[in-house]
Amino acid sequence: MINRKPISVIIPTYNDLSAFIYTYQSIYNQLMVDDELIIIDSSDDISKITNYINKEKPKFKISNFWINPSGIYPAMNYGIKKCSNLLIQILNSGDIYLPQTRERILRELNRNPEAKIYVFEQLAGHKGLQNMKFSPTEDSLWPHQSVLVHFDVYKMLGGYNEKFKLISDQVFFANARKLKRHVIINEPITSYDLEGVSSKLSFVNIRETYILWRIMGKSRSYSANKSFFLIVKVFVKKIIGSQNLTKLRIMLFKYYSKD
Repeated sequence: MINRKPISVIIPTYNDLSAFIYTYQSIYNQLMVDDELIIIDSSDDISKITNYINKEKPKFKISNFWINPSGIYPAMNYGIKKCSNLLIQILNSGDIYLPQTRERILRELNRNPEAKIYVFEQLAGHKGLQNMKFSPTEDSLWPHQSVLVHFDVYKMLGGYNEKFKLISDQVFFANARKLKRHVIINEPITSYDLEGVSSKLSFVNIRETYILWRIMGKSRSYSANKSFFLIVKVFVKKIIGSQNLTKLRIMLFKYYSKD
């Protein structure tokens, strides 16, 4: 008999109703009856999302929580504590499920029932630019939207480090992969929004990029090279302006993600 293995999907959101709806509509007809959606809303007006989801009658459970805006990782950690199911997936507002995502997840959960972390492929730039695919490896970054993590792993490692602004998910995965209880699946299940905060150009991004690669065991020169490339991005932004950055982000997406 096939085990349905329900999952919990967390969506943190902050003052971007259209991005949330884009994400929500992609999962609305895919989540199964025993699944649940956990919304962590830090928006100024919480009634917008509440009113929207109250119009829908999905077959899965929805819980909507409001917390003070304090960053993406506190929101993720709060959502993890509220999950009823053991397998947890976290999407950002603006990211989407691809067609047949839930079926792919279910098939893999039954194929590898002993695994604690399931790492799938991901597309990038989904708004008309779905030709960019990232295939994670043992040594690369892992796209958190395409990763399902068992609650036991969060309990063991303590969730996401809230002192970082952009890299806590990758620091968590750097430690989680050492448990050797994960599988990497060569199928994409989500599409990543390249307009998200982690793709923005900032010196916080530069500094934390260097810290991340050092945590992942890379040399100082390798880590500095990754950070230097971000400095180039900041410089290019000042020259070409923001309008031409989308193509640049797509071009460099794999560069930041590869080992």
